[in-house]
Order: sequence, then C-alpha cells, then structure tokens
Amino acid sequence: MIASEPWRWTALPPLPLYGTGTAQVESLDSYAIRIAATQGMTPVALVRQLDKWGGYPSSRTVYPRTGIVGPGYRFAERVHTFERLTGGQLLRGGTFYSVVNALRRQQTGLAAQRRWCSLCLAELRKIGVTAKLAWVFSELSACSVHGVMMTDVCPTCGEAQPYTMSLSSRYSCNSCSNTLLTEPRYSHDLSKERQWVDRSIEELVEHISGHAPVVLPGGYERYLSRLCIAGDLLGREHDFLTGPPSLGSLLRLSAYMGVTMLDILIRQDQLPLERLVRDRDELPSLATCDGAELSSFRRIERIVKEAIEYRISPLPSMQFLLARHGLTHAPKALTQSVNYRRYLRRYKVQPSPANSRLRTALFESCFRVLDSPEHPKLSEIVATQCKIHRTSPQIVRKYLRATFCMVAIESTSKSAERD
Repeated sequence: MIASEPWRWTALPPLPLYGTGTAQVESLDSYAIRIAATQGMTPVALVRQLDKWGGYPSSRTVYPRTGIVGPGYRFAERVHTFERLTGGQLLRGGTFYSVVNALRRQQTGLAAQRRWCSLCLAELRKIGVTAKLAWVFSELSACSVHGVMMTDVCPTCGEAQPYTMSLSSRYSCNSCSNTLLTEPRYSHDLSKERQWVDRSIEELVEHISGHAPVVLPGGYERYLSRLCIAGDLLGREHDFLTGPPSLGSLLRLSAYMGVTMLDILIRQDQLPLERLVRDRDELPSLATCDGAELSSFRRIERIVKEAIEYRISPLPSMQFLLARHGLTHAPKALTQSVNYRRYLRRYKVQPSPANSRLRTALFESCFRVLDSPEHPKLSEIVATQCKIHRTSPQIVRKYLRATFCMVAIESTSKSAERD
C-alpha cells in the first residue's frame, strides 16, 4: 500500500502583476485574490498555504494590508514564497518591500479601512484587479487616472469598508450589500497642496513598483539631523519624529520642506536646508493640515503642550478634552504630535485619587461650574461637589485647582487664535 502524501503545488499560474513600473500598480492582496480564483481556493486559504510552503506556521488570522502588502508581520516572507511559486514573477512591486527597512514598524499614513476609485474598480473588474498600492495611503485624495475623489465609505449606507480577502466584498458593501461602483465625485476643487501630496505619493509608488533596489535605512534621520543642525529647524521647537519614520511622518516632513518622500529616502544629501515654499511661518506639524482640522489641531496642541509644561495634575483624559472642543476623535496631525503622546503618557502614569468614572464626573462638574458667568465662592463649590460625588474635600480641591488651570490655558489659546 502506497502511503498518501499531502497535495502540493508544483507552481502557481505565472500571472503578471498589473501596472508594474507605474503609479497604478496593483497591490499584492488584489493579486492574491486573482491567484486564489484560479486554484478554486479562498484567498485566506491560499495565504495560509503560502505560509506552509515558506516553512512557517499557518497564521490564524490573515491581515490583507499589513500581512500581505506590508509593512507588517511576515509579509516579506510571503512575497518571496509567492515569487518562487509563480515561476519568478516579480511581485514585490505591489508591496512596501523595497522601503520597509527605512520605515518604522508602527505605521501612520496608511489607511485602516479600504479606499478605492469607483471608476478604476469598475474598469478593472473584467481582469479581476480590485486594489492598487497607492490606494493604501490615507492622504491620497484623488485618482490621477480619472480625476475623481477617493472613496472610503459605502455611498448607500455610509459605512467604512474593512480590508477583506473576499472577492465579493471588494465590489459590494460589507454592511448593506449594495454596490460600491456608483457615480464618483470629481476633484475639480482640490487644493494645490493636496495635488502636490498626491503627486508625491504616486512618485514613491512608481519607484516601488519598478522593482527598485531596497532603500537603505537612515535617509529621513540624516535629513532631519541636517535640518536641526544647520537648516530650517535650527533653534526651533518641532514635533517631527526622530528615528525611523512612518509613512505619515515622512509625508509631513516632505510637505513642510517642499521636497518629495522619495527624495528624503534616497537623495537626502542633495536636498535643501531651507524650505522651498515659505508662505507663512507655521508649526512644522501643520504642514499637511487644512481647514477645520488645522484649527482644531492648533487649539488642542496648545492646550496639551501648556498642560504638560505647567505640570497640571490631575489631567483630564484626552477623550474628555476632544469632546469639550467639539471633536469626536483626534485629528491625524495631532496623533503624530510629540506633545499629544507626552500628554497620553503623563495621563497614564499620573497618581489619581479617584477612579476613572469619578475623575470624569468631577472634571465635568468643575468645568460646568467655572464656565458659568457667575459661580459661587470656592468654599461653596467644594461643599456642593462633595455632596454630589460623595467624596472628600481634598479630592474636590485637587480637581477644582486643575480645572482652574485648564480654563486659564483655554482662554490663552483662544486669545492666540484671535491674534
């Protein structure tokens, strides 16, 4: 009796990667869906089989963006296995393989949910291409092929679309099942700044897709060091991240200096030390903000910075501050700010005499009292708050003192905005 052996591939179909060498290159998660369709397998099963062939334990969960397109866990190994099984097809151009060594592991600047151009998606449906590498960038505003705005929610129900390896979910909403291929919104009113950001992203993607050599680490760090020692940032406070950058940090520095992301990665020694476009003297961290997001960023940034400098304790939570200023979430530029991260760390380690629920309730009560045009005497406020929250006068005084300081900082911030 002949012992049965597990079924194995001799090779996968040598399908070429769509758009190789251009800014319109297909992403590897889309390519995996196409290959899986030729094998009668689900895309997730295909990726798990790739892990086995690569000699790695099969992953319980497959993340289409980080795990296949990158940068993420085991994506480089999957690229190597994929290229070997497809007869030497160069597939790394559909991933961040060539720049991953120059980036940090924790990424900003990449979309957490799917984004697409509905016209591209409809045109490429006949060949099965469902995503492009450029669509992964959260800051990409418009499709350069059709001149329409990128879409990130279902046009029918408004739900964001998660990254999924299901082919049907690439064309229909994951929540309401209606089609995603609807009439797009054209980008006639896109600002010059946003157009420049889009061109910078596409230049980097075109470089990646052309099977360029692996970018050596250190380009961003060396350029930032030059700017701080003898350039535009000399003697200035800034919140650009030190160390390996995320794609979001890389884009922010390139937008501030007026150079491209690709220039910073591979030609940093040839770049200028002074800003190429100096329209106004603004904080470096505001380079890619616009409109309401810029105003919100400035206000919250000032408040958290001064709260840290004046050592206010206890601090209200970031969620409380955002809600107080009419925000449901932190603007993208704020989450990349050094002061934002310092505030979160300070809040996390601060000694607190009250639990989180009581802490929030105390701050809400204290701010409500101090925001009123006429408030009672301090002793009356303390007595009232002790009865309401059933806590000691010492705790109430601590939170009232912190609230006084935060209100003063907010007043200073409003004055600065008017100026």
